[in-house]
Amino acid sequence: MDKFGYTGDLSVLDDEEIEHSVGVLSVAFAKFSKKLGFSDTVRMNVLRLENALRHWKLDVYWHGKHHGIEPNEIRQSAFFIHRMVRVKPISLLEGYKDPRYYAINELFAFYVVGEFLKINLANLDDDIFDEFIYLFSDRDFYPTQLFITLRLLQNLLAS
Repeated sequence: MDKFGYTGDLSVLDDEEIEHSVGVLSVAFAKFSKKLGFSDTVRMNVLRLENALRHWKLDVYWHGKHHGIEPNEIRQSAFFIHRMVRVKPISLLEGYKDPRYYAINELFAFYVVGEFLKINLANLDDDIFDEFIYLFSDRDFYPTQLFITLRLLQNLLAS
């Protein structure tokens, strides 16, 4: 059993790959928070991010194994959003109570997936964008529910 309670095949959890992903996402987070003017109000918890990435890799692995498929980038993206929203590796610094920051993990996950899938989120209608953030932050959802939606977004808003 590993430190996360997983007892199965751990070969999918390559420490170097996880470390690399943490680095890539840390850079993406710095760009994201600077772009939105959040640099001084939010912080990334690297241990939580690592935890989210490990569980994301396991989710994708087991989904593929269970369904006998190789999860494509859209399926991986749906699982990524799901894990980031559940683990919440980004936190608001003490003293900040602005509601704009409450969905920061959801915004960041959607931003990363938009970049990964080459979806130009700037072309997404504000009401629809807000509905996605609402779904991610205030409702239970399963990654499998996001597959078709992300695929449609990718087809409609490819940059």
